[in-house]
Amino acid sequence: MSKPAAPQTDIRAVLNRTVLIPTLLMGAVGALMFWQINRLVELARWVDHTDKVIARAALVERLLADKETGVRGYVATRDALFLEPYDAASISFDSVVSELEDTVADNPAQARRVISLRDAHAAWQQESARPIIERQKRGEPIDIELHRTGKEQMDRMRALIGDFTRVETELRDSRTEAAGGASSTLLWIGGGMLLGIAAFIGLFTRRQLFAVSRTYGQALADSEQRARALEDSEKALAIRAEKEASARQELAATVGHYGAFIGRLARGEFSATVEPTGSTEMRQLGDDLGAMGHALRTMTLRINEAVVALSSATSEILAVTQEQTAVTMQTASAVTKTVVTVEEVTQTAQQVADRAKAVALASQRSLEVSTSGQRAVERSVSSMDQVNTQVTSISERILVLSDQAQAVGQIITTVNELAEQSNLLALNASIEAARAGEHGRSFAVVAQEVRRLAEQSKDATSKVRSILGEIQRSTNAAVLATEEGTKTVASAVQAARTAGDRIKQLAETIALASHAAAQIVAAAEDQTVVIGQTSQAIRAIEQASTQTVEGTRQSERAARDIGALATRLGDAAAQYRT
Repeated sequence: MSKPAAPQTDIRAVLNRTVLIPTLLMGAVGALMFWQINRLVELARWVDHTDKVIARAALVERLLADKETGVRGYVATRDALFLEPYDAASISFDSVVSELEDTVADNPAQARRVISLRDAHAAWQQESARPIIERQKRGEPIDIELHRTGKEQMDRMRALIGDFTRVETELRDSRTEAAGGASSTLLWIGGGMLLGIAAFIGLFTRRQLFAVSRTYGQALADSEQRARALEDSEKALAIRAEKEASARQELAATVGHYGAFIGRLARGEFSATVEPTGSTEMRQLGDDLGAMGHALRTMTLRINEAVVALSSATSEILAVTQEQTAVTMQTASAVTKTVVTVEEVTQTAQQVADRAKAVALASQRSLEVSTSGQRAVERSVSSMDQVNTQVTSISERILVLSDQAQAVGQIITTVNELAEQSNLLALNASIEAARAGEHGRSFAVVAQEVRRLAEQSKDATSKVRSILGEIQRSTNAAVLATEEGTKTVASAVQAARTAGDRIKQLAETIALASHAAAQIVAAAEDQTVVIGQTSQAIRAIEQASTQTVEGTRQSERAARDIGALATRLGDAAAQYRT
């Protein structure tokens, strides 16, 4: 009895299941991985979009800083050259804000912030910047309320930009985190499903082949042709399985390669590069990942450049404040020496006044004694000799006083030059503080105080110079008076020695000498008062110099704080290797 033939339909069904089911599973895995890769690419695109938005926001903030710096520089110097940053920023500001609004059109909250920023800028232009510039051009005084309004509006714009940048930074961080999660999900799910499918294909194929072998073993043994056909089929299946395994290994290697690159970026190694491999889609993914790494590297380099620029500017400000401190201390030392000199001049003037009084008394006594006769004439001759000696001494001391007044005038000129240098340095410091933005605000206040003290020093030196001019004129008049007195006394002595009968004329001459001595006394007393006022003025200059030294030291401490901030920022950026 012959055995029944194996039904062809069962064999075909087994083979179809062996090939079709793994193929469907591979298709499902491929579709899932394709969707995940597209999602990863989309997240990377949004991260790049967010970086561009942040860059445009930073550009808007720099334009606002240029406009504010231009207005402040023009107000401080009245030089139209300082309006160039303001004009240049005004030309490009509206277009940059419009581009920023277009890039965030998909985010209503951010779009509203951009609109609020545009409105605040228009209000600042209309209510503060333009009125200040127009008044400055016309030479009119600027109301402090305009400055206060402009500061409030500028602070509001900075707050809007800060909130805008913070939101975009949070979006970028969340999208970067989502991209990292998608990469990890792609690696784990893809690898797990590939391994599961490979195991399933092996077990399923083995089971199906064993079933066919058990069911149709006897029929296949009877038919050699059918056995060869089955053997060929098994070889074809094995070759196909090997090809599928090779494709899975290539895909797993590509995913692992990209995952290693993303891991290096996550650890801060922005100098890492990736070589695209695999299929066209995987190569495109590799190009996108490389572009993302380049963008992160560029951003870190820009941060480092900004840190270097901030450190350099801080060093320059610190050098200027240290130099200003040294100059101001020299000024204070010079003023102290001037105070000592003025006190000595005051004592000398007092001595001149005392001796002038003595001359007046001696002249009066000579006038009274001249009526007593020849003996009185002889005593008058002796007294006139003494008067001549004293008047000569007074003349010499007044000349010394004139020389000292000229020396004080030279010192006052030096103090005035130092005050002008301090004013210029304070102006430069104000401009640098304005460029530093929010971190330089306290330094700007100190610079303004230094500038005010310099102006006070200039006013005080002007007053002292005027007083010294009066002293110089008084001393010149006193010198002339003493010279006239000396000549008169000499004439009186000669007349007394040659003729006693001319006692009456001698008395009249002595009366003239007494009157001149009284004038000398009055001039010397006035001179003492003026020198006292000069001493008080120079002491006021000394106090102002002391305050200026303290102000420059505060400026130096503020510059050191800015330098420390730049160092911390550089340390934070150094954690990411480019």
